Amino acid sequence: LSFSPDGKRLALTLNSATSPSDVHVIDLAAASLARWTQSEVGGLDAATFVAPTLVRYPTFDKVDGKPRTIPAFYYKPSKPSKTGKYPVVINIHGGPEAQSRPGFSAFTQFLVNELGYAVVAPNVRGSSGYGEAFGAEANGAWGPVGSADILRTVQWAVEEGIADPERIGVMGLSHGGYLTAWLLGHHPGVFRAAVSENPLSNFVSWYGGSDLQGYTDERFAGLGKLPEDIDAFLAASPMMAIHHNTAPLLLLQSEGDLRCPPEQAETLFTILKLRGVPVQMVRYPGEPHFVAGIGRPDRRVDRMERIVGWFERYLGSGAAPGND
Repeated sequence: LSFSPDGKRLALTLNSATSPSDVHVIDLAAASLARWTQSEVGGLDAATFVAPTLVRYPTFDKVDGKPRTIPAFYYKPSKPSKTGKYPVVINIHGGPEAQSRPGFSAFTQFLVNELGYAVVAPNVRGSSGYGEAFGAEANGAWGPVGSADILRTVQWAVEEGIADPERIGVMGLSHGGYLTAWLLGHHPGVFRAAVSENPLSNFVSWYGGSDLQGYTDERFAGLGKLPEDIDAFLAASPMMAIHHNTAPLLLLQSEGDLRCPPEQAETLFTILKLRGVPVQMVRYPGEPHFVAGIGRPDRRVDRMERIVGWFERYLGSGAAPGND
């Protein structure tokens, strides 16, 4: 935000699901909004971009005697499928105190418009923006609470006739990568394919190996301290159940990530590789935690191409359901 020197106009950037960030100016006296820039969209027709629908569905517990609901943004493909059902990708945000918002994502638009996938971006308990109590619900129970809400997301998509239950994928970065790995190990068979990016998999090694040293206590994860709380640390670590997973898993890892260092993904990779489960790990030299947004441009492109290729390989095309 920036006011003009005379204080009569306010400049700001606006972003929506169908438009990248652009500079707009508000004339305060006239109460009018003018768009000053036109962001590049690579020659694509912005009219074809899909805006999400905000949906809510009940989860497994109640608040004040009423079913608790979980909000999510649902992106429906613009072209109908032959069966009326779509391959679905559940995209889990990081944090856990972040939130999914309807901002512009070229990647999401590609999945929806080009691949014919439905995308659901839920805000499970632990997310910000829904009150302090909602945000604190997952404290000390990232895996059990978050996965319960994600499973209800899947159930909602199936019950609504949106999802082909045999072609559901899941992906996430950071805490989203953590929940992806947790779901694969604790609920095998739900997902056909998965992508986990810069995940946390082992709270014991993460305790002193990340740039959040010691933040396993009430300040963040709610698990306590080492060595006295090691049982809680292990119980909360996805590595302890990932051997149950059967779904193909793509691991994307930034080598310069201080938040979730490479050994977190390497542990998952090694466990699955030695058991013959389809798994691939890609490392990006020198890149930070959020390579998806601030990484080197060619690596950001490579990241998207690999995710798209992985889901196409294991979920098939939305344009021709059943063609795996």
